[in-house]
Amino acid sequence: MAVNTGAGPSTKSTTINDLPESLVIHILSFVPTLEAVATSVLARGWRYLWLYVPTLDFDILASYQLSRAPFALTRARFSDSIARTFFLRPIIHLHSFRLAFHYADLGRRKREVRWWIRRSVDQGVTKIMLEFYDDAWMTSYRGIRLGGENNEYNFSLLNDHRTFKFSFEDIMNGSVAELRLRNCSLRFPTDISNGFDSLHTLVLHNIELSSNEHFNSMVLACANLQTLTVELIRNTGGTEIQIHSKSIKVLVLRDHVRIDFDEIVTLDIDVPSLGSLTLTNFVVNQYILVEYSSLVEVDLDFTNRYDLTLLHWNETLLSLGHVKSLRTQNMKNGTTTLPRFHFLQDLELITGFAEGDLRGIFEFLRVSPRLERLVLDYTYFKSAFVDVDPNDVYYFDSWKLSEEFKRTPVHLQMSSLKRVILNNFRNTEDELYLVELFKTQKVVLEEIIAFPPPHGKALSSSAIVLWSA
Repeated sequence: MAVNTGAGPSTKSTTINDLPESLVIHILSFVPTLEAVATSVLARGWRYLWLYVPTLDFDILASYQLSRAPFALTRARFSDSIARTFFLRPIIHLHSFRLAFHYADLGRRKREVRWWIRRSVDQGVTKIMLEFYDDAWMTSYRGIRLGGENNEYNFSLLNDHRTFKFSFEDIMNGSVAELRLRNCSLRFPTDISNGFDSLHTLVLHNIELSSNEHFNSMVLACANLQTLTVELIRNTGGTEIQIHSKSIKVLVLRDHVRIDFDEIVTLDIDVPSLGSLTLTNFVVNQYILVEYSSLVEVDLDFTNRYDLTLLHWNETLLSLGHVKSLRTQNMKNGTTTLPRFHFLQDLELITGFAEGDLRGIFEFLRVSPRLERLVLDYTYFKSAFVDVDPNDVYYFDSWKLSEEFKRTPVHLQMSSLKRVILNNFRNTEDELYLVELFKTQKVVLEEIIAFPPPHGKALSSSAIVLWSA
Protein backbone atom coordinates (compact mmCIF):
# COMPACT_ATOMS: atom_id res chain seq x y z
CA MET A 1 0.00 0.00 0.00
CA ALA A 2 1.41 3.41 -0.95
CA VAL A 3 1.38 6.25 1.57
CA ASN A 4 1.76 9.93 0.91
CA THR A 5 4.85 11.28 2.63
CA GLY A 6 4.55 14.94 1.65
CA ALA A 7 3.07 17.79 3.63
CA GLY A 8 0.79 18.76 0.76
CA PRO A 9 -0.51 17.29 -2.50
CA SER A 10 2.11 15.10 -4.12
CA THR A 11 2.30 12.28 -6.61
CA LYS A 12 5.37 10.83 -4.92
CA SER A 13 4.67 7.83 -2.67
CA THR A 14 6.58 5.39 -0.50
CA THR A 15 6.22 1.60 -0.51
CA ILE A 16 7.70 -1.06 1.73
CA ASN A 17 10.52 -1.39 -0.80
CA ASP A 18 11.62 2.11 0.16
CA LEU A 19 12.00 1.42 3.90
CA PRO A 20 15.62 1.61 5.12
CA GLU A 21 17.20 -1.82 5.54
CA SER A 22 18.23 -1.00 9.11
CA LEU A 23 14.58 -0.26 10.00
CA VAL A 24 13.34 -3.49 8.41
CA ILE A 25 15.97 -5.53 10.27
CA HIS A 26 15.00 -3.83 13.54
CA ILE A 27 11.32 -4.65 12.95
CA LEU A 28 12.10 -8.28 12.10
CA SER A 29 14.03 -8.66 15.37
CA PHE A 30 10.68 -8.62 17.22
CA VAL A 31 9.09 -11.55 15.37
CA PRO A 32 9.87 -15.30 15.47
CA THR A 33 12.63 -16.26 13.07
CA LEU A 34 10.55 -18.49 10.81
CA GLU A 35 8.07 -15.65 10.37
CA ALA A 36 10.95 -13.30 9.58
CA VAL A 37 12.10 -15.76 6.90
CA ALA A 38 8.60 -15.68 5.37
CA THR A 39 8.85 -11.90 4.87
CA SER A 40 11.54 -12.45 2.24
CA VAL A 41 8.80 -12.80 -0.39
CA LEU A 42 7.17 -9.45 0.43
CA ALA A 43 9.68 -7.31 -1.41
CA ARG A 44 12.72 -7.88 -3.59
CA GLY A 45 14.94 -5.87 -1.25
CA TRP A 46 13.87 -7.96 1.73
CA ARG A 47 14.99 -11.28 0.29
CA TYR A 48 18.07 -11.72 2.46
CA LEU A 49 17.48 -9.18 5.22
CA TRP A 50 16.29 -11.84 7.69
CA LEU A 51 19.83 -13.26 7.71
CA TYR A 52 21.07 -10.06 9.37
CA VAL A 53 18.51 -9.93 12.17
CA PRO A 54 20.44 -9.95 15.49
CA THR A 55 17.92 -12.21 17.22
CA LEU A 56 16.97 -15.85 16.61
CA ASP A 57 13.67 -17.09 18.08
CA PHE A 58 12.49 -20.65 17.41
CA ASP A 59 9.36 -22.06 19.12
CA ILE A 60 8.23 -25.51 18.07
CA LEU A 61 4.80 -25.05 19.63
CA ALA A 62 3.92 -22.58 16.88
CA SER A 63 5.04 -25.11 14.24
CA TYR A 64 2.93 -27.86 15.81
CA GLN A 65 -0.04 -25.54 15.84
CA LEU A 66 0.26 -24.74 12.14
CA SER A 67 1.23 -28.21 10.90
CA ARG A 68 -1.05 -31.18 10.36
CA ALA A 69 1.89 -33.54 10.01
CA PRO A 70 2.86 -35.99 12.79
CA PHE A 71 4.98 -34.66 15.64
CA ALA A 72 8.10 -36.49 14.45
CA LEU A 73 7.93 -35.07 10.91
CA THR A 74 7.16 -31.55 12.09
CA ARG A 75 10.01 -31.73 14.57
CA ALA A 76 12.41 -32.89 11.85
CA ARG A 77 11.39 -30.03 9.57
CA PHE A 78 11.68 -27.57 12.45
CA SER A 79 15.18 -28.84 13.25
CA ASP A 80 16.20 -28.57 9.60
CA SER A 81 14.99 -24.96 9.54
CA ILE A 82 17.17 -24.07 12.53
CA ALA A 83 20.22 -25.78 11.03
CA ARG A 84 19.64 -24.05 7.67
CA THR A 85 19.38 -20.68 9.41
CA PHE A 86 22.73 -21.15 11.13
CA PHE A 87 24.37 -22.37 7.90
CA LEU A 88 23.12 -19.41 5.87
CA ARG A 89 23.55 -16.72 8.49
CA PRO A 90 26.80 -14.73 8.11
CA ILE A 91 29.19 -14.60 11.04
CA ILE A 92 27.88 -11.38 12.57
CA HIS A 93 27.04 -10.54 16.16
CA LEU A 94 24.02 -12.40 17.53
CA HIS A 95 22.24 -10.63 20.37
CA SER A 96 19.87 -13.37 21.53
CA PHE A 97 19.01 -17.00 20.80
CA ARG A 98 15.70 -18.42 22.06
CA LEU A 99 14.72 -22.05 21.57
CA ALA A 100 11.55 -23.79 22.75
CA PHE A 101 11.97 -27.36 21.56
CA HIS A 102 10.24 -30.73 21.77
CA TYR A 103 13.20 -32.81 22.85
CA ALA A 104 13.71 -36.56 22.58
CA ASP A 105 17.00 -38.15 23.57
CA LEU A 106 17.88 -39.54 20.20
CA GLY A 107 21.55 -39.29 19.37
CA ARG A 108 20.88 -36.90 16.49
CA ARG A 109 18.62 -34.61 18.50
CA LYS A 110 21.16 -34.31 21.29
CA ARG A 111 23.95 -33.44 18.87
CA GLU A 112 21.71 -31.00 17.00
CA VAL A 113 20.70 -28.99 20.05
CA ARG A 114 24.25 -28.75 21.34
CA TRP A 115 25.46 -27.71 17.88
CA TRP A 116 22.86 -24.90 17.74
CA ILE A 117 23.99 -23.66 21.15
CA ARG A 118 27.66 -23.74 20.19
CA ARG A 119 26.94 -22.06 16.86
CA SER A 120 25.16 -19.21 18.63
CA VAL A 121 28.10 -18.86 21.03
CA ASP A 122 30.49 -18.73 18.05
CA GLN A 123 28.46 -15.80 16.74
CA GLY A 124 28.95 -13.89 19.98
CA VAL A 125 25.45 -14.38 21.43
CA THR A 126 24.88 -12.48 24.66
CA LYS A 127 21.48 -13.89 25.68
CA ILE A 128 20.39 -17.56 25.52
CA MET A 129 16.89 -18.77 26.48
CA LEU A 130 16.23 -22.52 26.26
CA GLU A 131 13.03 -24.40 27.10
CA PHE A 132 12.45 -28.10 26.50
CA TYR A 133 9.35 -30.30 26.32
CA ASP A 134 9.34 -34.09 26.15
CA ASP A 135 6.73 -36.48 24.73
CA ALA A 136 4.78 -36.67 27.98
CA TRP A 137 4.52 -32.89 28.22
CA MET A 138 3.52 -32.52 24.57
CA THR A 139 0.88 -35.24 24.88
CA SER A 140 -0.73 -33.41 27.81
CA TYR A 141 -0.29 -29.84 26.61
CA ARG A 142 -0.26 -30.03 22.81
CA GLY A 143 -3.01 -27.39 22.79
CA ILE A 144 -0.42 -24.66 23.35
CA ARG A 145 -1.09 -24.14 27.04
CA LEU A 146 2.20 -22.37 27.78
CA GLY A 147 1.46 -19.29 29.85
CA GLY A 148 -2.23 -20.23 30.08
CA GLU A 149 -4.33 -21.39 32.97
CA ASN A 150 -2.83 -24.89 32.86
CA ASN A 151 0.76 -23.73 33.08
CA GLU A 152 1.94 -26.55 35.31
CA TYR A 153 4.93 -28.83 35.17
CA ASN A 154 5.12 -32.46 36.19
CA PHE A 155 8.17 -33.36 38.26
CA SER A 156 7.95 -36.94 37.00
CA LEU A 157 9.14 -35.69 33.63
CA LEU A 158 12.56 -35.10 35.15
CA ASN A 159 12.90 -38.85 35.68
CA ASP A 160 12.44 -39.37 31.95
CA HIS A 161 15.67 -40.37 30.21
CA ARG A 162 14.77 -37.96 27.40
CA THR A 163 15.27 -34.87 29.56
CA PHE A 164 17.78 -32.60 27.87
CA LYS A 165 21.06 -32.26 29.73
CA PHE A 166 22.39 -28.76 29.29
CA SER A 167 26.18 -28.67 29.34
CA PHE A 168 27.77 -25.50 30.68
CA GLU A 169 30.85 -26.49 28.72
CA ASP A 170 29.04 -25.31 25.56
CA ILE A 171 29.09 -21.67 26.67
CA MET A 172 32.56 -21.57 28.23
CA ASN A 173 34.79 -18.67 27.16
CA GLY A 174 31.92 -17.10 25.22
CA SER A 175 30.08 -13.80 25.45
CA VAL A 176 26.88 -15.08 27.10
CA ALA A 177 25.78 -12.51 29.66
CA GLU A 178 22.28 -13.88 30.32
CA LEU A 179 21.32 -17.57 30.42
CA ARG A 180 17.76 -18.83 31.04
CA LEU A 181 17.09 -22.58 31.22
CA ARG A 182 13.71 -24.27 31.68
CA ASN A 183 12.82 -27.96 32.00
CA CYS A 184 16.19 -29.67 31.78
CA SER A 185 18.99 -31.09 33.89
CA LEU A 186 22.49 -29.65 34.25
CA ARG A 187 25.88 -31.01 33.30
CA PHE A 188 29.05 -29.30 34.46
CA PRO A 189 32.56 -29.40 32.97
CA THR A 190 35.36 -31.10 34.86
CA ASP A 191 37.20 -27.83 35.34
CA ILE A 192 34.79 -25.11 36.51
CA SER A 193 37.43 -22.72 37.76
CA ASN A 194 37.07 -20.22 34.90
CA GLY A 195 35.47 -19.56 31.53
CA PHE A 196 32.25 -17.94 32.74
CA ASP A 197 33.31 -14.35 33.40
CA SER A 198 30.80 -12.98 30.88
CA LEU A 199 27.76 -14.41 32.70
CA HIS A 200 25.80 -11.72 34.59
CA THR A 201 22.32 -13.29 34.85
CA LEU A 202 21.46 -16.97 35.40
CA VAL A 203 17.82 -18.12 35.61
CA LEU A 204 17.00 -21.82 36.20
CA HIS A 205 13.40 -23.08 36.22
CA ASN A 206 12.20 -26.67 36.75
CA ILE A 207 15.71 -28.00 36.90
CA GLU A 208 17.05 -31.32 38.18
CA LEU A 209 20.12 -30.74 40.31
CA SER A 210 22.12 -33.97 40.46
CA SER A 211 25.34 -32.49 41.84
CA ASN A 212 25.18 -29.82 44.50
CA GLU A 213 28.96 -29.72 44.68
CA HIS A 214 29.34 -28.88 40.99
CA PHE A 215 26.52 -26.33 41.16
CA ASN A 216 28.20 -24.64 44.13
CA SER A 217 31.49 -24.51 42.22
CA MET A 218 29.70 -23.19 39.14
CA VAL A 219 28.19 -20.25 41.03
CA LEU A 220 31.56 -19.46 42.58
CA ALA A 221 33.23 -19.59 39.14
CA CYS A 222 30.90 -16.94 37.70
CA ALA A 223 33.01 -14.05 38.90
CA ASN A 224 30.68 -11.36 37.51
CA LEU A 225 27.31 -12.98 38.17
CA GLN A 226 24.88 -10.36 39.50
CA THR A 227 21.47 -12.07 39.36
CA LEU A 228 20.78 -15.71 40.22
CA THR A 229 17.25 -17.14 40.08
CA VAL A 230 16.58 -20.80 40.92
CA GLU A 231 12.97 -21.93 41.01
CA LEU A 232 11.23 -25.29 40.99
CA ILE A 233 14.43 -27.18 41.63
CA ARG A 234 14.46 -30.92 42.23
CA ASN A 235 17.41 -31.75 44.42
CA THR A 236 18.95 -35.20 44.02
CA GLY A 237 22.54 -34.12 44.38
CA GLY A 238 23.42 -33.88 48.06
CA THR A 239 22.66 -32.33 51.42
CA GLU A 240 24.23 -28.87 51.11
CA ILE A 241 23.23 -26.16 48.67
CA GLN A 242 25.95 -23.57 48.88
CA ILE A 243 25.72 -20.16 47.27
CA HIS A 244 28.94 -18.28 47.84
CA SER A 245 29.64 -15.33 45.59
CA LYS A 246 31.34 -11.96 45.82
CA SER A 247 29.36 -10.48 42.93
CA ILE A 248 25.69 -11.54 43.22
CA LYS A 249 23.36 -8.64 44.04
CA VAL A 250 19.96 -10.27 43.45
CA LEU A 251 19.20 -13.83 44.62
CA VAL A 252 15.82 -15.53 44.06
CA LEU A 253 15.18 -19.06 45.39
CA ARG A 254 11.72 -20.61 44.95
CA ASP A 255 10.21 -24.07 45.44
CA HIS A 256 12.88 -26.50 46.51
CA VAL A 257 11.67 -30.10 46.08
CA ARG A 258 13.41 -32.66 48.27
CA ILE A 259 13.55 -36.29 47.21
CA ASP A 260 14.77 -37.86 50.45
CA PHE A 261 13.14 -36.33 53.53
CA ASP A 262 15.40 -38.34 55.80
CA GLU A 263 18.39 -36.28 54.70
CA ILE A 264 19.31 -33.07 56.48
CA VAL A 265 19.57 -30.40 53.77
CA THR A 266 21.36 -27.10 54.41
CA LEU A 267 21.17 -23.86 52.47
CA ASP A 268 24.34 -21.83 52.96
CA ILE A 269 24.26 -18.26 51.60
CA ASP A 270 27.40 -16.15 51.86
CA VAL A 271 27.09 -13.22 49.43
CA PRO A 272 28.71 -9.98 50.66
CA SER A 273 27.25 -7.80 47.86
CA LEU A 274 23.69 -9.14 48.11
CA GLY A 275 21.09 -6.38 47.95
CA SER A 276 17.87 -8.32 47.28
CA LEU A 277 16.89 -11.80 48.53
CA THR A 278 13.73 -13.80 47.74
CA LEU A 279 13.03 -17.09 49.54
CA THR A 280 9.67 -18.57 48.54
CA ASN A 281 8.83 -22.06 49.79
CA PHE A 282 12.48 -23.01 49.48
CA VAL A 283 12.33 -25.43 52.38
CA VAL A 284 15.47 -27.01 53.85
CA ASN A 285 16.36 -28.15 57.36
CA GLN A 286 18.87 -25.43 58.13
CA TYR A 287 19.47 -21.94 56.81
CA ILE A 288 22.90 -20.37 57.10
CA LEU A 289 22.63 -16.74 56.07
CA VAL A 290 25.62 -14.52 56.71
CA GLU A 291 24.31 -11.05 57.54
CA TYR A 292 25.61 -8.17 55.46
CA SER A 293 24.63 -4.52 55.60
CA SER A 294 24.25 -4.49 51.80
CA LEU A 295 21.06 -6.59 52.06
CA VAL A 296 18.18 -4.09 51.96
CA GLU A 297 15.27 -5.93 50.28
CA VAL A 298 13.90 -9.33 51.35
CA ASP A 299 10.86 -11.40 50.30
CA LEU A 300 10.48 -14.30 52.74
CA ASP A 301 7.41 -16.44 52.06
CA PHE A 302 6.75 -19.95 53.36
CA THR A 303 2.94 -19.79 53.23
CA ASN A 304 2.63 -23.05 51.27
CA ARG A 305 4.70 -24.93 53.85
CA TYR A 306 3.46 -23.30 57.05
CA ASP A 307 3.47 -26.48 59.13
CA LEU A 308 7.14 -27.15 58.36
CA THR A 309 8.77 -23.77 58.55
CA LEU A 310 7.77 -21.69 61.58
CA LEU A 311 11.15 -22.25 63.20
CA HIS A 312 13.03 -21.71 59.93
CA TRP A 313 11.06 -18.51 59.29
CA ASN A 314 12.10 -17.14 62.65
CA GLU A 315 15.74 -18.21 62.30
CA THR A 316 15.96 -16.54 58.91
CA LEU A 317 14.41 -13.29 60.15
CA LEU A 318 17.07 -13.06 62.86
CA SER A 319 19.66 -12.53 60.10
CA LEU A 320 17.78 -9.65 58.47
CA GLY A 321 18.26 -6.77 60.89
CA HIS A 322 19.66 -4.42 58.22
CA VAL A 323 16.86 -4.68 55.65
CA LYS A 324 14.90 -1.61 54.53
CA SER A 325 12.13 -3.50 52.70
CA LEU A 326 10.59 -6.78 53.88
CA ARG A 327 7.73 -8.93 52.59
CA THR A 328 6.84 -12.00 54.65
CA GLN A 329 3.96 -13.84 56.24
CA ASN A 330 2.82 -13.03 59.74
CA MET A 331 3.87 -16.07 61.78
CA LYS A 332 4.42 -14.23 65.03
CA ASN A 333 2.43 -16.14 67.67
CA GLY A 334 4.06 -15.24 70.97
CA THR A 335 6.61 -18.07 70.89
CA THR A 336 9.08 -16.53 68.44
CA THR A 337 11.44 -13.61 68.78
CA LEU A 338 11.76 -10.91 66.15
CA PRO A 339 15.00 -9.03 65.57
CA ARG A 340 15.20 -5.28 65.89
CA PHE A 341 14.66 -3.85 62.38
CA HIS A 342 16.53 -0.58 62.82
CA PHE A 343 16.34 0.43 59.15
CA LEU A 344 13.05 -1.12 58.00
CA GLN A 345 10.92 1.41 56.11
CA ASP A 346 8.61 -0.77 54.02
CA LEU A 347 6.85 -3.86 55.40
CA GLU A 348 4.33 -6.14 53.65
CA LEU A 349 2.74 -8.84 55.79
CA ILE A 350 0.73 -11.78 54.46
CA THR A 351 -1.69 -11.99 57.33
CA GLY A 352 -5.10 -12.65 58.78
CA PHE A 353 -6.78 -10.56 61.48
CA ALA A 354 -7.26 -13.04 64.33
CA GLU A 355 -5.83 -12.25 67.77
CA GLY A 356 -2.52 -13.97 67.08
CA ASP A 357 -2.21 -12.13 63.79
CA LEU A 358 -2.82 -8.75 65.39
CA ARG A 359 -0.25 -9.48 68.08
CA GLY A 360 2.20 -10.23 65.29
CA ILE A 361 1.39 -6.91 63.59
CA PHE A 362 1.83 -5.04 66.89
CA GLU A 363 5.18 -6.77 67.45
CA PHE A 364 6.46 -5.88 63.98
CA LEU A 365 5.53 -2.26 64.65
CA ARG A 366 7.36 -2.35 67.99
CA VAL A 367 10.65 -3.60 66.52
CA SER A 368 10.52 -1.32 63.45
CA PRO A 369 10.93 2.27 64.73
CA ARG A 370 11.55 3.72 61.22
CA LEU A 371 8.68 1.99 59.45
CA GLU A 372 6.93 4.35 57.02
CA ARG A 373 4.73 2.04 54.92
CA LEU A 374 2.76 -1.01 56.09
CA VAL A 375 0.91 -3.34 53.69
CA LEU A 376 -1.40 -6.00 55.14
CA ASP A 377 -2.15 -8.58 52.47
CA TYR A 378 -5.05 -10.88 53.30
CA THR A 379 -3.93 -13.98 51.38
CA TYR A 380 -2.79 -15.82 54.48
CA PHE A 381 -5.13 -18.79 54.06
CA LYS A 382 -4.53 -19.33 50.35
CA SER A 383 -1.95 -22.08 50.56
CA ALA A 384 -1.34 -25.64 49.46
CA PHE A 385 -3.33 -26.87 52.48
CA VAL A 386 -6.17 -24.32 52.66
CA ASP A 387 -7.74 -22.58 49.69
CA VAL A 388 -10.56 -20.31 50.80
CA ASP A 389 -12.33 -17.49 49.03
CA PRO A 390 -11.35 -14.29 50.92
CA ASN A 391 -14.98 -13.16 50.58
CA ASP A 392 -16.19 -16.16 52.59
CA VAL A 393 -16.60 -14.36 55.90
CA TYR A 394 -18.56 -17.18 57.54
CA TYR A 395 -15.60 -19.56 57.32
CA PHE A 396 -13.68 -17.37 59.71
CA ASP A 397 -16.35 -16.82 62.39
CA SER A 398 -14.29 -18.84 64.87
CA TRP A 399 -11.33 -16.53 64.24
CA LYS A 400 -13.16 -13.35 65.22
CA LEU A 401 -11.67 -11.14 67.91
CA SER A 402 -13.05 -11.69 71.39
CA GLU A 403 -14.68 -8.81 73.23
CA GLU A 404 -12.06 -9.16 75.96
CA PHE A 405 -9.29 -8.65 73.41
CA LYS A 406 -11.03 -5.57 71.99
CA ARG A 407 -11.39 -4.04 75.46
CA THR A 408 -7.71 -4.51 76.28
CA PRO A 409 -5.81 -1.19 75.89
CA VAL A 410 -3.26 -1.26 73.07
CA HIS A 411 -0.45 1.21 72.48
CA LEU A 412 0.95 1.00 68.96
CA GLN A 413 4.52 2.14 68.38
CA MET A 414 4.23 3.78 64.98
CA SER A 415 6.07 7.07 65.30
CA SER A 416 7.21 7.03 61.64
CA LEU A 417 4.30 5.23 59.99
CA LYS A 418 2.84 7.35 57.18
CA ARG A 419 0.80 4.94 55.08
CA VAL A 420 -1.22 1.77 55.69
CA ILE A 421 -2.57 -0.36 52.83
CA LEU A 422 -5.00 -3.25 53.28
CA ASN A 423 -5.18 -5.68 50.34
CA ASN A 424 -8.19 -8.00 49.88
CA PHE A 425 -10.09 -5.81 52.34
CA ARG A 426 -13.44 -7.45 53.27
CA ASN A 427 -14.77 -4.76 55.60
CA THR A 428 -15.05 -7.17 58.56
CA GLU A 429 -15.31 -6.11 62.18
CA ASP A 430 -11.76 -7.28 62.89
CA GLU A 431 -10.31 -5.26 60.02
CA LEU A 432 -12.27 -2.18 61.06
CA TYR A 433 -11.05 -2.63 64.65
CA LEU A 434 -7.45 -2.43 63.44
CA VAL A 435 -8.25 0.59 61.25
CA GLU A 436 -9.67 2.41 64.28
CA LEU A 437 -6.53 1.60 66.26
CA PHE A 438 -4.40 3.19 63.55
CA LYS A 439 -6.62 6.26 63.38
CA THR A 440 -6.67 6.89 67.13
CA GLN A 441 -2.92 6.36 67.61
CA LYS A 442 -1.64 8.20 64.56
CA VAL A 443 1.50 10.30 64.89
CA VAL A 444 2.56 11.15 61.34
CA LEU A 445 0.05 8.84 59.62
CA GLU A 446 -1.20 10.36 56.37
CA GLU A 447 -3.65 7.82 54.97
CA ILE A 448 -5.20 4.36 55.23
CA ILE A 449 -6.11 2.78 51.89
CA ALA A 450 -7.96 -0.46 51.18
CA PHE A 451 -8.26 -2.63 48.07
CA PRO A 452 -11.25 -5.02 48.08
CA PRO A 453 -10.78 -8.55 46.67
CA PRO A 454 -10.90 -8.55 42.86
CA HIS A 455 -14.08 -9.92 41.30
CA GLY A 456 -14.35 -12.18 38.30
CA LYS A 457 -11.45 -11.81 35.90
CA ALA A 458 -10.41 -8.42 37.24
CA LEU A 459 -6.75 -8.31 38.21
CA SER A 460 -7.23 -5.57 40.80
CA SER A 461 -9.86 -3.45 42.51
CA SER A 462 -10.22 0.27 42.89
CA ALA A 463 -8.71 1.82 46.00
CA ILE A 464 -10.90 2.92 48.89
CA VAL A 465 -9.60 5.69 51.12
CA LEU A 466 -10.60 4.66 54.65
CA TRP A 467 -8.95 7.66 56.27
CA SER A 468 -6.68 10.56 55.33
CA ALA A 469 -5.09 13.33 57.35
